[in-house]
Amino acid sequence: MKSKSIFFYLMLVMACSSCNPTGDKSSVTTHFTYADFKEERQLSNPQVLTMDSLLYPAGFYLLRDTLIVVNNQPSCEYLMEIYSLNNLDKPLLQIAPKGGGPNDLVSCACFIPDNETDTFYVQSPSANTYYRTDIGTILQNKKFVPADKFQYTSLSHNLSDICVLDDNSYVIYNIWYVDDPDFSNGVETPLQRYAKNELPKEEGLMDNFVASVNGARIFYNRHRHEIWAMDLHKDRICIYNDSLQLLKEMIGPDNLQPQYTQVKSNAPFAFISFTGDQSYMGYLNYCLTREHIYLVYSGDTHYSPEDLQPVDVFKLKYDGTLECVYHLDKHLLTISVDSKEEYLYGTAKDALDDYSIFVRYKL
Repeated sequence: MKSKSIFFYLMLVMACSSCNPTGDKSSVTTHFTYADFKEERQLSNPQVLTMDSLLYPAGFYLLRDTLIVVNNQPSCEYLMEIYSLNNLDKPLLQIAPKGGGPNDLVSCACFIPDNETDTFYVQSPSANTYYRTDIGTILQNKKFVPADKFQYTSLSHNLSDICVLDDNSYVIYNIWYVDDPDFSNGVETPLQRYAKNELPKEEGLMDNFVASVNGARIFYNRHRHEIWAMDLHKDRICIYNDSLQLLKEMIGPDNLQPQYTQVKSNAPFAFISFTGDQSYMGYLNYCLTREHIYLVYSGDTHYSPEDLQPVDVFKLKYDGTLECVYHLDKHLLTISVDSKEEYLYGTAKDALDDYSIFVRYKL
């Protein structure tokens, strides 16, 4: 039951390889603890930023001084609302109406790879479609205008990012992968690269359904031409090159080691869950600025949707240097950091069914 709760929880927010194709994995693995950060700070009592017009927001995303609010509730006519951070009384735009048109969406998730640019991505999971757009074009045309879109493979884990590398290719986390030899499904690597202009041949059902115990948040580090993958259920960060060769593996700060068990069902496959009453949460989200990477880390081994625990935020340089760990007093589903890195914004909840609130911490 807890595994299903974790799976549902992570869908509101939208792993790393267990082997090194180029050599001995131990040569690229490092371990760290909280003591290895240069600085450690407590952040509490954030300012709550209210928008009276909102119905039931799923997430808040800051792009420079523009706020993008994603609404995925049945009662919402528009899936996205755009606000100026300087005036939250009324939305600048309501865009992406629900519908069946060429650029209409049924549901969506938002991904902002870098707050130094106007570009962001919108994912439509029901149609396996990924859109690239920019906030300037939206504000000028007063509607959702994609600059590019493509259909991605259904092998992509729907809680992990679609990592766009260039105009022609993208990387996904394979939904059937888990780094346990007993339940591996014969899938050797978690990340796989595909071309945008063709849909790959889809695989059939595997023996073990592992989507509730695997997955990773993925982004492309354009400063160093690296792909970062942060485990959803382990405290592990894997860094790859463009050819998906493992360059570095960072494990910490808790050295989480989940154990798995097989649950028989009437389905044509077995469900894999965590052993006993354990429910692991690792890295939940991320935000990139010009100088730093910010990662949301849980470390919760007994996840409860009725009692979401406060999270930590790790601040790293692009070379992986551990700069600062912020201990928050809230559970954040999404995070954003302003371009001057003075404030941390986020979507906060105390329980899964709570109303999402938009908060701001002073860094």
